[in-house]
Amino acid sequence: MKLQRILAATAVATTLAAASASTLASVEYDFTALSSFPVNVSGEFFTGSFSVTVPGFITSDTTIPVGSLTSCSAVSNLGPATCLDQGFLFDVTPDHVTVEFGVSSATTPNIGIFYYFDPGSFSAAGTHDTTIFGTSQQGTLVVKSTSGVPEPGSWLLMAVGMAALASRLRRQRAA
Repeated sequence: MKLQRILAATAVATTLAAASASTLASVEYDFTALSSFPVNVSGEFFTGSFSVTVPGFITSDTTIPVGSLTSCSAVSNLGPATCLDQGFLFDVTPDHVTVEFGVSSATTPNIGIFYYFDPGSFSAAGTHDTTIFGTSQQGTLVVKSTSGVPEPGSWLLMAVGMAALASRLRRQRAA
């Protein structure tokens, strides 16, 4: 009976330690610009997408250098386009957050096109659609988070618990 209580207590402690020590391993942001307003007198507009994986949720203004992106593509209705650095912005007003889609073309060398999302979109897993400008400037942000594995300290705690249990069992058998 005592042994069953010890086993149960060890199992509960080990499970709680492992659960509390698991950390957020990474967050993937996938943005797609489905449409944009014309950005110059030539009527140029851009579409495209980018993906980036970061260690945790973005919680402050962040610029992701183009070299750190997992993937990126930009398309102009007037010709070739390329991706620039991408931005995640927390606006002054609390009613939205912004993805700045950085693009470049022969007619528009450097521009950031802004897509507005509901507050909390950067820190909530799921699919988020633009909230301002409707279909004239439409974008989608997909946020995926993964939980981490237990930290080394959790593994150590589990090993110590099992060693204590084994020691207790040996002493009981010897008695």
